[in-house]
Amino acid sequence: MNVECADDVPAAPSVEATDNCSDVTITSDSDMDMDECGNYVETITYTATDACGNASSISYMVTVNDITAPELEGLPAQSLVLDCEDEVPAPEEVTALDNCEGIIEVNFNEELIGDLPAEGSSADCAALTPEGDENGEVCTGEDTWSLKLFNFNGLNAALYSTIEANWVEYPDGSATLSGMVVSNVDPNRGWNIDVEFENGMDWAGWSTQGFPTSYKDDCNEAGDNYLDWTYYIMSAGATLTGWGDFDGATLNISHAPSNYYYGYQVGTAANNVNVNYGGGGWFTYSGIFNDMEVSGSGDFAFDHDCCPQYSIERTWCAVDCSGNETCFTQTITFADLGINPPVAGGGAGEAQEDIAKGGTEDVTRISAYPNPAMNKAFVEFTLAETAVAHVEIFSLNGQKVADLYNANAEANELYRVEFNAAELPVGVYLYRLTTENEVITDRIIINK
Repeated sequence: MNVECADDVPAAPSVEATDNCSDVTITSDSDMDMDECGNYVETITYTATDACGNASSISYMVTVNDITAPELEGLPAQSLVLDCEDEVPAPEEVTALDNCEGIIEVNFNEELIGDLPAEGSSADCAALTPEGDENGEVCTGEDTWSLKLFNFNGLNAALYSTIEANWVEYPDGSATLSGMVVSNVDPNRGWNIDVEFENGMDWAGWSTQGFPTSYKDDCNEAGDNYLDWTYYIMSAGATLTGWGDFDGATLNISHAPSNYYYGYQVGTAANNVNVNYGGGGWFTYSGIFNDMEVSGSGDFAFDHDCCPQYSIERTWCAVDCSGNETCFTQTITFADLGINPPVAGGGAGEAQEDIAKGGTEDVTRISAYPNPAMNKAFVEFTLAETAVAHVEIFSLNGQKVADLYNANAEANELYRVEFNAAELPVGVYLYRLTTENEVITDRIIINK
């Protein structure tokens, strides 16, 4: 007899015996091996003995072995997508019922996966190349850019776009801008940005200081948004350090104008090149480039995407005494669903379905999945116009780790290439799509 719970064992059978001469005495004996959870194997033996001592025996075996996992009750949806500004809901009260033990304890664990906000920060945003118009231009009539250097390396205005950058704000009024930008005309040269800011204040504070102040709105698109901006002063020690062909170059940068008439401004239309949520400001630079002293001025301009760049995994597990376990994991992600107006982030998000299909017509897109990835991932892209496309993978220090595609690609066709990450260390990497007219970069996490 095989059952899972001791309560399922039926009552002992009634055994009879007959003898040819006399009455019979029936006795029973049990041999049991039980573990700490009540699982056991029991052998029950019945012996019939007559008056003359003649005896016969018969046995049967009962095995009690719980192999059924508990059942979880009150589970939430397996996946939940929140709008960027939504609060994360409290975990569901999940219970568990076991077939042998009844109601048992449920263990809960929550893990954050991906790029977590900086500790103690009030906002942690991806600093992106500002979104341009249908021609890929910002309101100044230039190609989109994140960093502009005037009179540098023989160019009146050298333009650079974001590879990876972050804007982080803290409650004490300080902020940091860090990341990597690449030349709009040469993918083998660029700068690492390391800037700290201080004295962040609102318009009421900025406009009532003991010296003249204003706000920068070259494109006349700010409207009344400047009243809601935050204004910062660039701290001493800010630098641009070169990578690639610029390796070895260091530019020390300082707040401009030096009389602090303009601050580094953050808010809707504050980047001074479009109407998105972002930040921007002037600076001056001086340093050594190609063994020569250089100096000049420059601009920062970024769109800020403050939508959380991490996911939440919530796992509920119940284990019975016999070690049977059942678990359930809910994954919570964030996206700009258009439900709430941006409080600390701009730009409309793309639906996952749209990304999976390669985007709509006449738009260049690139995406990677799964993300985070373990040993293998896929990069998909479409081009707005037929062109030679180059897809590469970089480490955060600018080192190329993989060439995935370098060939002609037809407009509005979905291309998929495989990325083998088995030999790469765990960390954040950048995948970049380069054509004659565009450079698009995004992040992928390798998590073994």
